[in-house]
Amino acid sequence: MASDEERRKPEGSATLAKAIRVLDVLAGTRTALRFAEIQRASGLAKAVLHRLLNTLIEAGFVRFQADDRRYRLGMRLFEMAHHVWESFDIRGAAASELVELRDKTDEAIGIGMLDRTEIVYIDEVDGSQPIRPRMRLGRRDPVYCTAVGKAILSVLDFKEQSDIIDQLSLEALTEKTKTDRDALLKELYLIGTRGYAIEQDEHIEGISGVAAAILDHRGLPVGAIGLVGPSSRLSIQRLHERGPEIIEACWRVSMNAGGSIKRVSTVSKPAVAVARNVECVIREQALIGEAPGWCAESRRLYWADPAAPALHISSPETGEDSVIEMHEVLSTLCLAGPGRLLLGFPSGLALFDVARRRVVGRLGDPEPELPSNRFSGGRCDPRGRFWTGTTNLHGIKISGSLYRVDGKARFTRMETGLFQPNGLGWSPDARTMYLIDAMKRTIFAYAYDVDTGEISERRAFVTYPSNKPDMPAGLVVDAEGGVWCAVWDAWALHRYRPDGSFDRSVVLPVPRPTSCIFGGPDLKTLYVTTSRIRVANEVLATAPLSGSLLAVQSDVPGLPISSFEIDGGA
Repeated sequence: MASDEERRKPEGSATLAKAIRVLDVLAGTRTALRFAEIQRASGLAKAVLHRLLNTLIEAGFVRFQADDRRYRLGMRLFEMAHHVWESFDIRGAAASELVELRDKTDEAIGIGMLDRTEIVYIDEVDGSQPIRPRMRLGRRDPVYCTAVGKAILSVLDFKEQSDIIDQLSLEALTEKTKTDRDALLKELYLIGTRGYAIEQDEHIEGISGVAAAILDHRGLPVGAIGLVGPSSRLSIQRLHERGPEIIEACWRVSMNAGGSIKRVSTVSKPAVAVARNVECVIREQALIGEAPGWCAESRRLYWADPAAPALHISSPETGEDSVIEMHEVLSTLCLAGPGRLLLGFPSGLALFDVARRRVVGRLGDPEPELPSNRFSGGRCDPRGRFWTGTTNLHGIKISGSLYRVDGKARFTRMETGLFQPNGLGWSPDARTMYLIDAMKRTIFAYAYDVDTGEISERRAFVTYPSNKPDMPAGLVVDAEGGVWCAVWDAWALHRYRPDGSFDRSVVLPVPRPTSCIFGGPDLKTLYVTTSRIRVANEVLATAPLSGSLLAVQSDVPGLPISSFEIDGGA
């Protein structure tokens, strides 16, 4: 019997809602889906789904490939999106967002667009503070030293960035203006990692700002929303706090016209209580904590913050956390013998001496032809070979690969066509290797030959539904073969049995756990890195431990993780 709400809906609206649900399912995955997968994700009855798919195919919204029996989005949607963006009024779409940001911050908010090598401001709402700099309508500013300009540059392809920068004189407008080309490119890479740009006294002495790009349906910038104010009010910490708000506003503007890149998390804290075996061992505000590595000898945990960028050396027993600033985005690491780490930068893999706090050797870059790619995750197999993935910095291209690195510093490409390879782990008998492709929402399992380091027979071990925000982010395997997965936007760790069946969930006090590793004297402590990047401020208010290092006590120990060593040393 129909509910009161259903009876009030216009005739046919329930069917329309179901059709939109089907399109959302197809749009939420980067791969084509079989009928059963769509049915499982949408929850629709088989007969209803058949009728809807047939109708959507006839209208051109969905395509069906007979050779693989999979469904894909049809070209009709892309044609419609093209017309929307052709007539897109960025000022009109962003007007309410500018006012809302101004009311939240009391600072001046504006929109800028790229015009060759300059930023031109096309709209502004004035702040209410007594001292208030403005982004006046029609004003032009340099692209290389303003938050708005850098935000737009950061999401362009590397070649486009270089072409624009090569046309500039990079004049020093203040003492803090970056005038070195390579330093500017490194900063743009960092901005692309975290999603927003900041300026502090770079363009005008005493003026600071933060900005993020508005992206179209292709992930390309059409403009940027920025906030400016006196540096006396806008410290670096304050600018970072405003970053997620600016990204969220840009995302809503983009979504109004069909874009959906770099979503801000607004997933509310679950009603279920945080597990009692969870504690915070390092209170931090890392933007993106990831790539944890446990050293049994020193009882230290090493982990990275790519968006800072920084290396953290933490003592969970004492709560001490030493932070070493990096000059490049640091996105993966592993132990590499006594007192050394293997670090992954955009420029390639490097050996790092912890005591001397400096790079002591270079292993090279496997993808010099792909400057917009970065390392993503990494771990050593039981024989000490290092495995790491690569991914597109902006998350808009399937350009990732999986590499095996041996003791002679030789890179072997083992898999390609990956979107965002991340967590890696091996079963206790070393016959199975696990790999996450985060954007495909899947944990894959491979047959593994530990003697040769070869992989084969890839299969889906666990796939997360595309109509939910949950996304696998990092994993580790315990001594019973259980696979522990840090689940982005789920406020939880999940454990899966060796056959892929779900075992349990551990509720965490943060929405975005990123990775996990076993440590402690008995390897029964599961250390969990977490992120606060692109999390809405109202969500962060309920999750103040976001960016901290958590510890979960396990009844099953983990497996020791091998370290990487160059043959003959370095």
